[in-house]
Amino acid sequence: LLSGEDYIRQCVRRIMKQMKKTLIMHREIGPDLLPYMAQGTSDIWLLGLTGEVIQSIETALPGTEVLTLEADIVEGNLTTSLSIKWQESIFSVNAGNL
Repeated sequence: LLSGEDYIRQCVRRIMKQMKKTLIMHREIGPDLLPYMAQGTSDIWLLGLTGEVIQSIETALPGTEVLTLEADIVEGNLTTSLSIKWQESIFSVNAGNL
């Protein structure tokens, strides 16, 4: 069983891979990515998307705070890396491709 920072890292990765309203008993978990899928990428698009991801993590994991979120789009793949504050520790999470 995972605990501590490893558990939070796993939870963050799962939240980012899970689209909102797709988890049967927990429809509120995950970012709402549908509005972003059909739009062209721009700075405004990326800012809205990162805001949605941050909100979904902080809502699903009370007590966590997203300090930074770095996002990069290469050939249609969104790669993310986060810095998370949980309890008294700060650590990074590489969430991979969305």
